[in-house]
Amino acid sequence: MSDKTNYQNEWDIFSQYKFSKNKSVKRIHRISKELVQSEFVSLDQQHQFLNKKLGVLVRNAYRDVPYYRDLFEEDLVAGFNLEKFTELPILNRAILVAQEKRLESTSPYFKTQSRVTSSTSGTSGPPAKVHIHLPAAQWFSILWLRQARWFRNDLSKRYARLRLPQQLRKKKSGEPLAMGESMITPCWQVIGRIVKTGDEVQFSSQNDHEAILNWLEKSQPSYFMSFPGLLEELALSNNLKPLASSIESYLGVSSLMTQPMRDCLESAFQAPVHENYGLNEIGLVAARCSFGRYHIHLEHAHVEVVDEKGKTLPPGIP
Repeated sequence: MSDKTNYQNEWDIFSQYKFSKNKSVKRIHRISKELVQSEFVSLDQQHQFLNKKLGVLVRNAYRDVPYYRDLFEEDLVAGFNLEKFTELPILNRAILVAQEKRLESTSPYFKTQSRVTSSTSGTSGPPAKVHIHLPAAQWFSILWLRQARWFRNDLSKRYARLRLPQQLRKKKSGEPLAMGESMITPCWQVIGRIVKTGDEVQFSSQNDHEAILNWLEKSQPSYFMSFPGLLEELALSNNLKPLASSIESYLGVSSLMTQPMRDCLESAFQAPVHENYGLNEIGLVAARCSFGRYHIHLEHAHVEVVDEKGKTLPPGIP
């Protein structure tokens, strides 16, 4: 067995997971295994993959979506590849709101699929609804599982989630968690229906720092998720010490974490502080590794940094 294969096997740890048996989870398991293989392909193979997938996406949009059928030129669709990517018109939040109906696919396949509705955050334009068909929505769970693998989470351990009440599970009454209330669920929120996990404890981020620190000490989780700014506040409130002796790693979500902030938190907590980046409309886009680089989920999203005119910037240019 080659060294490269040995290294790849270190990241293929699905034999440790106990997947559910239903049909949709079998699809997620298959895709998750395929993602491991794609993590070790060459740059040329990545470009070939993107050219193929983007070409299919653009042709399907031209064929099935009224808004794009009227907007795209035939020569753009024909032979579409990565070099033509910046020729695609930008879809902003205002267009999503104004063209909601015309942006729905007319494909008979999608008309038979269940779907979920997400909403944009409203931070960069008016809030808009985005309808996501179930196979696409499953990518959030698929990529969350990949993220847990990248972060080396032991799925059998306890997870702690400190977020706004509307982002947590509701009580049996349908009401959100009140101040001071904690909830224990039998599995991790995002991937618990896919694989067997430990339990998860949840608490509102609107509680005061003392209550949060007491909750963490009582709950003794192995992994802790919250907002970067709140993690920093808690670190200061706890005299720059670990928030609980049981916590093996932290995850900052939903807002910016600067490198100095991350260095400070890791020094205080004596544990890794992970990050991810995502959008309400499509889910996870990238995860940040211990070397400070964001790794894009290229099987799910293609990301380019552009200037104010929409021109793609080369690597290293802010």
